[in-house]
Amino acid sequence: ISDFEAFLKKENITSLYFVGVDTNACVMKGAVDAFEKGYTPFILGYYCGSHSGIKYHQFALKNLQKLIGKRQVIDGKIEERKQILVKEINSP
Repeated sequence: ISDFEAFLKKENITSLYFVGVDTNACVMKGAVDAFEKGYTPFILGYYCGSHSGIKYHQFALKNLQKLIGKRQVIDGKIEERKQILVKEINSP
């Protein structure tokens, strides 16, 4: 268990939010790893991107919907999706 995982367990953190560069690589890998370890990953798609271009970014978001769940991939600005985010945070 890594120091990061120990911290998450100690603080009882079960949901993780992912943003970053290379949706089709680092973001997807981190989110799938978290999912496989029992965490609930959320991808904030508007705040991600890909050095390889928009098509790779969009493909990764679609692929993540299949791998970790459609409701886990949140697209649009946070301000525009605030009600959905609050609902996701508060749902079991």
